[in-house]
Amino acid sequence: MIYLDNAASSHPKPASVLRAVAEQLSKNGANPGRSGHRMAMDASQTIYSARKALANSFGTEAETVIFTMNTTDAINRALKGILNPGDHVVISDLEHNSVIRPLIALRNRGIVTFDVATTGESDEETVANFRSALRPNTRLVFCTHASNVTGRILPIREIGKICRNRGILFGVDGAQTAGTETYFLREDPIDFICIPGHKGLLGPQGTGALILSKPLDITPLLEGGTGSDSLSEIQPNTYPEGYESGTLNTPGIAGLREGVLFTDRRREAIRTHEAMLRNLFIEEMKKIPGFKILGNSEDSVATVSLVHERDHSEKIAHWLNRFGICTRGGYHCSALAHQTMQTIGSGSVRISFGYKNTEKDAYECVKILKKY
Repeated sequence: MIYLDNAASSHPKPASVLRAVAEQLSKNGANPGRSGHRMAMDASQTIYSARKALANSFGTEAETVIFTMNTTDAINRALKGILNPGDHVVISDLEHNSVIRPLIALRNRGIVTFDVATTGESDEETVANFRSALRPNTRLVFCTHASNVTGRILPIREIGKICRNRGILFGVDGAQTAGTETYFLREDPIDFICIPGHKGLLGPQGTGALILSKPLDITPLLEGGTGSDSLSEIQPNTYPEGYESGTLNTPGIAGLREGVLFTDRRREAIRTHEAMLRNLFIEEMKKIPGFKILGNSEDSVATVSLVHERDHSEKIAHWLNRFGICTRGGYHCSALAHQTMQTIGSGSVRISFGYKNTEKDAYECVKILKKY
């Protein structure tokens, strides 16, 4: 089996991640922050250690790392917690459904309006389009760092500088870049970033985080037990506990910590290796008639989307699966991006490389596609 679906979830996980999850489940099943006994305190230390690891990795403070279930959870907490009636939002035309669907829900309730800035042929054009979309009541600009369809990396720091100069909040969807790209939120013009634990950070599924450069006035999406201030009937707004109601996924977060430490030590090597595989695959696919490569920007993560001149992408993905190659066909939960790419009728076959893939994997996928 050749796994080429790392944009959906990375596989395999490092041995240190597997060990951390197993040890947490087998040795300490206590609830973090809910009791004063030793096991509960140990579980709390596990959570704090992971929070600190993420803070160090993203260049911010531990108190502004809010654990979530995934990127979708983080985005919903941010959008629904920050935006107020009358606010305007600007997003890109490559956003995931995790962005467009909450915004449409907020718009349907009469809370916000939003505009979509077109990604241009160049970064300069893209930045200019974002600038043109701003209004006097723009409260937030939210942008994916890299498209989960084409892999294209967008100029988030240039867009962020415009927002910072105008006093507009800027948020980033880091689903496809966390673990391979470098962030330093104390200095970057980014107010918050939403990340998954289970993709480039190589952690378990069911983990993620909303990471802020500094505390913001956010209305909690969930109210409930926080392990502190238990006599109060009102949800506390203290960071981070006030935004993490309910029992956290301690085993998953323990594994996430190990994934963060693993990728921090190897980030440049992982990025270089994955880029080599992506470029190799693209050059080989250019030799095969009948397939079109979407986007094909040089500034991209290790994701390639293909469209066939005749057949729907899901049919091709099923074909690859027959030969033991795991890819994803369809629309990748990103209707807006496929509208932009004009691939609503076909979707795309997405091949996404990970740190454990080899040149042999890339060549084998090409060999099978030649037979199609």
